Amino acid sequence: NSIDSKATVIKIVCCDYGIEWIEVSDDGQGIDYESLFKLCSFGGTSKIREYEDIGELSSFGFRGEGLAAIRHTSNLEVTTRMQHEPSGYKALYSPLNDIPEVNQVSATAGTSIKVKLPFSHLPAKRQELVSNARTQFRVLVEYVQTYALILTGIKFEFFHVCDGSPK
Repeated sequence: NSIDSKATVIKIVCCDYGIEWIEVSDDGQGIDYESLFKLCSFGGTSKIREYEDIGELSSFGFRGEGLAAIRHTSNLEVTTRMQHEPSGYKALYSPLNDIPEVNQVSATAGTSIKVKLPFSHLPAKRQELVSNARTQFRVLVEYVQTYALILTGIKFEFFHVCDGSPK
């Protein structure tokens, strides 16, 4: 999402290997108010209306599908402000509600997406995450390093926080 939004800085922060929360912030274009209501819906942000549209894609694609899947397994907080707007919005998504709670807020330009307590509503998946957190964290670090090496026009910042102190 951050790459497609023309971000020049992407910051990723994980708390306790992603067990508590993961936040991705950028300085990209931001998300408009209306899009917040379909952002985390399956097919809600699709750019494909006809088969031929596949050849016209100029983005990393299918981002909304990932956010929809995350929204069904975790609490999700999206804070965003479009570059040309004076204020932004905070949207709270929950596996238990189909419609997000959206409020106007003061925000920097760009978008921040925070996944809180992943799989908290799915005890078996939550336990699997806790058991494999360090391994999954290493995989995430490798993905970020790969993108950072390829996308030299974007500054990637990656932090791991344990007990409130950065690592």
